[in-house]
Amino acid sequence: LWYNMNSWVNISDWLEVKVSGSQTIEYLNGIITRDITLINNDEFVRSAFLTHKGKIKSVFWVTKNQQNEFLLFCHPIMKNNLIEDLLKYKLNMDVKLEDISSDTDDLYLVNSDKLIQGLYFGDSYLVFQHSKNKPKGNEINQSKFNSILIQNGILPSQFMIDLNPIETGVFDMIDLDKGCFLGQEPVSRMYHRGNPRKYLYHLQIDPDQSIDKNSPIKIGNDIIGNLIAVHQNHAIGFINRQVNEFNNIQILNQKISYISKVGNYPIYNRK
Repeated sequence: LWYNMNSWVNISDWLEVKVSGSQTIEYLNGIITRDITLINNDEFVRSAFLTHKGKIKSVFWVTKNQQNEFLLFCHPIMKNNLIEDLLKYKLNMDVKLEDISSDTDDLYLVNSDKLIQGLYFGDSYLVFQHSKNKPKGNEINQSKFNSILIQNGILPSQFMIDLNPIETGVFDMIDLDKGCFLGQEPVSRMYHRGNPRKYLYHLQIDPDQSIDKNSPIKIGNDIIGNLIAVHQNHAIGFINRQVNEFNNIQILNQKISYISKVGNYPIYNRK
């Protein structure tokens, strides 16, 4: 659960890019995973850049302002990847890219009645907000915020680099019907075949054991998955799709007391 309705997170170290110009829609729609023509003013949606093999290079949130300019918000770990891809495919198009991270007021995640994909805790929503002054209430540092995400079965975006978006449960940030984008072919192929190799799960573990993200997930002596992120007695990891018996899953000889699939996956209406 979000700690209270007045909690907030300072994310002023995140990258913020403004994209404008007469060819902005054509430019962005040809390279990122979301269809920006479907974004309403002041709505925040999650999108990504993929490699040609369909692996995640960067995850970011997109919004459109009243001037029909688009703003992209990105965790600093993915900053260089995002800038590289934005510049690489700009070519001679009438598009202006501006890093406005230091030109705007401090950036915060605060409570709101609007939903941001991937930042949702039960009845609590979070929204990006600029402010000259710190919001009222309790500050949650980013390390603590990451732990809150993991405890709620949400994989923080910075852990997604080099992962397949369908297997990672972030299919809600992909629009396969909008036309081509980088990495579309392998993602579309996996979707239409309906056979991702693994799914993401939230696991509850013993906090007294030293378990890190490199610890394998096993049934007996067989490795059936791997952890991605760990905090105290909560972990998020992949488990092979063929596994359908979860009673005997262990990590370091410790039986898992709770496990549930997390994320947004396609609905496959096929055998």
